[in-house]
This record gives sequence, structure tokens and C-alpha cells, in this order.
Amino acid sequence: MVTEITAGASPSIASVWPPPLLVISGTVIAIVMLSTGIILFSIWCHRHGGLGLVVEERLSTPGRLALAISIWTAIISVALLARGDPIIGDAKTHISRAWVWKESLKAAEIPVWTDLWYGGFPVGQHYSPLSHILIAIVSLTGISPYLAVKIVVWLLGIIGAVGFGIWCQSFFRSQQSGFLGGVIYSLLPTIDTAWLWHGRLPGVLVMAILPWAFYAVNKLADNSNSRRAASMLALCLVALTLTHTLQARLAFAILAVYSITEFVLRRRARLGWLLFGWCGGLTMSLLFIIPVYLERNFVNDITEPRIAVLSIVSLIPELARLAIHWNPRGDWYVGLLLIFLSALGLRNIFCYARRRDRSIRHAISSIGLIVTPWIFAYGHPREVEILYYGVAFTASASVVHLKGWRRSHMMLVAILLLLMDLGPANLISTYVARRDDKKIIYSNIESCIGSGRFLELPLDYEGMPKSSYWHFVPMRSVASVGGPFIQGAPKSFVYRAALIDTVASALANRISLSPRLVKILEIENVKIIGLSNTTTITAPSSQMTAGITLDSCVTAWRIQEASPVSVIDSLPVYLIKEAPKVKMGGIGKDNLNNRSVSRNVIEYVFSWMDSMDPTPVADVRLNRRPNAVDYIVPDVGGRKLRIALAAYPTLKVYIDGCATEWREGPLGGILIDVNPGSHKISIEGGMEKTRIVMIILLVLLVAGLFVLIIVP
Repeated sequence: MVTEITAGASPSIASVWPPPLLVISGTVIAIVMLSTGIILFSIWCHRHGGLGLVVEERLSTPGRLALAISIWTAIISVALLARGDPIIGDAKTHISRAWVWKESLKAAEIPVWTDLWYGGFPVGQHYSPLSHILIAIVSLTGISPYLAVKIVVWLLGIIGAVGFGIWCQSFFRSQQSGFLGGVIYSLLPTIDTAWLWHGRLPGVLVMAILPWAFYAVNKLADNSNSRRAASMLALCLVALTLTHTLQARLAFAILAVYSITEFVLRRRARLGWLLFGWCGGLTMSLLFIIPVYLERNFVNDITEPRIAVLSIVSLIPELARLAIHWNPRGDWYVGLLLIFLSALGLRNIFCYARRRDRSIRHAISSIGLIVTPWIFAYGHPREVEILYYGVAFTASASVVHLKGWRRSHMMLVAILLLLMDLGPANLISTYVARRDDKKIIYSNIESCIGSGRFLELPLDYEGMPKSSYWHFVPMRSVASVGGPFIQGAPKSFVYRAALIDTVASALANRISLSPRLVKILEIENVKIIGLSNTTTITAPSSQMTAGITLDSCVTAWRIQEASPVSVIDSLPVYLIKEAPKVKMGGIGKDNLNNRSVSRNVIEYVFSWMDSMDPTPVADVRLNRRPNAVDYIVPDVGGRKLRIALAAYPTLKVYIDGCATEWREGPLGGILIDVNPGSHKISIEGGMEKTRIVMIILLVLLVAGLFVLIIVP
């Protein structure tokens, strides 16, 4: 059934919660069970001298401490495994990338290139791929990528909490501090915010890796098993780069300051092993970054440095805002109680430092962890999580160097306070449980789209179509011209981004699509235009125009003459050279502010259309393979053909099995010459030799470091 676009209220948090009765009854049951458990546990701890003494006695080894933190975190973060599909924010695009990796690995190939994004897209070569690889590996067991990603996120939360707790224990030489540090980390809203509300899978992996990097630096400063610690540090550094280059910049800066502080203040530290860890990690990171830099002329550039936008001056007011900005999502929230515990921890550290001069490093390093992020961060949500580090770290010291009843009971009091403040966000699942509806929608699209592409326009809060800058293709194999305009998008995507913006603007303003705009959709092989929110796909019934019909089975627009191949008889070079210069990221990033940019680009496209009058070729059959796509083209005579595929330099074109030369065609497509007759045109992805060599070196170095860690 076709549904008109109607204005709607902004969605509230209640829109993703379970029904009210279920919420109330579940909350009551949870409170009763939790209260009963806390009371019984408190009585048991009191009989054994208090929780502090129990932790000291029962968690006296790193293995026991890690197990205790793992069990705690697994229970407190169980909502990450709740029913429903993670499709909020960036989640869908990360699951889609993981799905592409899985399909390629099943075919015994490394994913290099796919046509599912942007009309052609280099997979995992410009956007750090480590998180997607993890999901793909788990998915190879046969479970859905949607379930695989939930399992991996849950495990990453446990790994991060264990690493943070062991780091705190090693630094403060206190089992109580270690366990409380793990508890604090498990309750921080970082994982829930990054994943459940923003869908940032790489951000979750960064938060799992980073504590182990700090722990490695601490072990190096203590001159304890320096070879393994240096190897661990190098692996953590390259893992951060392969997870998210933006967050890795801030993490590297904080780790560098922490390393310098520790090694200046510690007499036992050996500089050689620290340099080994840092040089090894940076070298391996460069093996990924250098090929990205060399190919910056072909894709959206991610090498532009960003530093020092926040400042120490903003530290106090921003911490105050994070302390009082409570919300059920836990978004951008640290909490007053955590700030209080952090202040208490600093007090303990400074008092102890006055009695023992060598422990002054505790105070300096702790202050450095609080202040440093505010110098190098620039306030993006992807970096806010790391701003929590210093506060969480010093809060774990609130239970060290205590005596008497405070030593026995302070930990239990601290945990109860944190549970009241930070616990609710960890126990709320916000997954959207509409998988069956989504499967029906996308299955219908797959069955109706044929070999063409799908232009899926999201709706804003008022129910109007908007730019697809932050919209994502389905997990399933529906080729799309949409998607987030992010790292690795070919620069020719500026034309498709302008197309997306223009179509969205026309539909939002109830304007019929012009014949020229329909023609562009045809030669870009767009067969379906759908409007979607989180659960439904609808299409307005009032925008009927020539060349477009409504398809009742998917309630979306169908472009009648769409084709991946078009015939071009001549090529006016002067028009191609006059294409507007657009800075990468300019189109689609802000649907309103960049409307003039889209208009300039689309006007150039219209000029080209009027001069060239390309003719879509009917009855072209398409077959997708990992890293390749085949076109079966009927006889069109000896002509120039434009293929609606992003012209990426490493692509190889074969006509009937024979390699052939190709050149970049109009609007970023591929242009080839064919002889009369039917042809099979195969386009395969590839890598530059430089990248291949550096990947081999990276794998060998990582394997070597694992050997250094394992060998006694």
C-alpha cells in the first residue's frame, strides 16, 4: 500500500523502548531481584570483613581478577545481546561492510572492491577494516551478521573492562583499585552510547584496545617482562590504526604523553624497549596509511590532520556539563558520582605521594590523563569517550591507601553509588526488533530490482526526504548509489551525491522529477527509488512523471529504462574539463547548506546530458562476483559504451575474456570501445603493487610480534 509522506513529531526515546507495561513490570522485577542480591551480597561481605578485604584475598592474582571483572561485565552488559536488530546510526553500514568481507572470505578472497556502494567502492582499503573483519570471522560460523555483531560488541566490552581493571591494579598496586576500575569501565556509557545509540562499531573496538595499550606502557615503565610489553604496545598501536584512524590520533597523543611521563619519573624503565614498541606500532600503522595517502587523489581523503580544538580552559565547564547531563541513553554523561570518586581518588593519590616521594608519578600521570585529552581532542562524539579516561582512572584510586572500616566498605559503597547513577543506561536495550518486516521489504526490493541500483532516501523528523549522507545500504546485496559519503568513496561520487540531493529536494518540495533528471537516473542504473524510515518504505503517490512508475510490491518508484550500460557516439572534452570543483565531503554533508553545490554539479550534468544524449542499452544482464561484476551486453554495433561504475585506477576490464584498455568516462563512469556483436564485459577489482607489498609486510610483522609475546 502506498503511503503519503506526512509530517510527524520528533521521535522520542519511548519509540525504541518495549511497551510500557513490559517496561514497568520488568523494572519492578529487576529492582526486586537486584535489591535482594545486593542485600545478601552485603551480608556475606560484612561477615568476611568487607568487600575490600574479600577482593584482596580472593582476587590476589591477575587471572582471578580478570575472571571476576569478566563475570561482572558480562552480566551488567547483557542488554547488548537483547532481541532486535542493531540498525541505529552507523550500525547498518558497518554490518554491510562485514557482510561483504564475509562473502569474500567464503570465496577464499580478500575483499578489494564492490559495486554495492557509490557505483563502485574499494572495500577496507581506505576505511580501517579491523572491526568488520572480526564480525566477518564470527559470521563464517553460519550465524547472521546482525547476531555476530552483537556478540562481538558484548565480548569487546568485557575485554575492555578487563584491560582497564588490570591496568589500574598494575598502576596502583591494589587489587581493590583493579576490581573497581573494571566495574567503573563496565558502567561507563561509552559502549552503550557508541553502539546502541550511534552504531559506531569501530569506536567500541577502540575502547576495548586502548586499556591494554596503557597497561603495556605501565609494564614497560616497571621494567617487567619488557619484551612482551613492548610487543603488546606495538600490536595495540597498529590495531588502533586499523580500527579507526580518527580516534587513533587522539589515542596516540594521550599514550605518548603518558609514556613520556612514566619514563621520566621511573628509574627502572628502559627506553630501548619503549622505543621498540612505539617504532614497531608506528611502522606497521604507516604500512596501512601510506597506500591510503598515495591514493588520495582517487578517493575521499582521510589524511587531513585534526588536533587541538578543545583546550584546558574548557576542562572544568565541560566536565561539569558531562557530570550533570543525565539522560536515559547515557549519551555525553559521566555523572556527579564518578566525578566525586575521581576527586576522592586524586585526594588519596596526593596524600600518599607526600608520604612516598616515588609515588609522585601517580599524581602526575593521573592529572595528565585528565588534562591531555582536552588539548588534543576537538569535541567530536568519536573522541568524547576517550575524555572519560582520566576521570575513570583516578576514580579507581578512591579505594586505595585506606585503613579501618573505610578499607573494608568503601568499595561496596562506591559500586552501589555507581550502579544507581550509571547502571540504568547499561540495562536498557534499544535495538529495533523489526527484523521480519525489514527482511520482507528488502527481499521484495531484491526480487524487483533486477540488475539495477536502489536509491534509498531517508526521511527526516518531519517526514521529508533528505540527503543520504548518513544513510546506509541494506545488509543484503542490493546495489545502491546511496550511503554515507565517507573515507574511500571515489571522488566521482560527487556526481551521484548531487543526484541524491536533487532527487531528495524535489520529492521534499512535491516537485515532479524532470525528464533530464529521470535520464540521469536511467544512465546511473537506478531502478528503484524508495523512501524509508527505520521500519517502513513508502512512496508519495503525487509525483508521477514520464519514465517512472509506482511499483506496488515494494511501494517505491521504478525507473523504466534504467541500464548499467549506455551508448555514447561522441565525447566533447571541453565539457568534461569544465566540471565544477567540489571539495570532498561537501555534498550531502549538510542537506541545506550544500544545496547550491549540488545545484552547480547537477547543472553541469544537465549540460553534458543535453550535448551527449546517451542512450541506455536495454536487456543488459548483470552478474556480481566477489571483487568483480560481469555484464552481458547485446549487439549495439561498434560503439563507445559508458558503464555506470566508478572509475577506480586499479580496475581491470575484460571484453570476452581479453584484457582491454579503458578510460574514465563522463560523470566518473568507465568508457570503452566495443566491436559489433554481443559481448561479456567483466570488470575486476585489484590493488596497487605498493599496497600489496605493504600488506604482506604488515602481516609478517604482526605475526613476528605474536611470536615474541608467546615465546618464553
